[in-house]
Amino acid sequence: MVKIVLTTKRGILDRILIKLSLILIGILITSIIFATCSKYLQVWGVWLGILINGLLTFCGFYYTEKGTKIRTITWSILITTIAIILIFTIGISLITILF
Repeated sequence: MVKIVLTTKRGILDRILIKLSLILIGILITSIIFATCSKYLQVWGVWLGILINGLLTFCGFYYTEKGTKIRTITWSILITTIAIILIFTIGISLITILF
């Protein structure tokens, strides 16, 4: 007779993969918002994307508890938004300097 035992103990690799998946979900959400807004509104879409992601980040930090999965996604959205703002402003300044 074969006995199957299921355990719910998660190892360190499982926790790392879950964190990585949550971070990638946050990056995906941010990218979808920026891509959709900038496709239809061009430059104004970038500003609208910053506004929407800022609102999502504020609500994510205000309405969630520390250490939850939604908080991890919120951190990912915040960091991705900051990176996009930096890349956008550095790109604009480089274009104005070079041309």
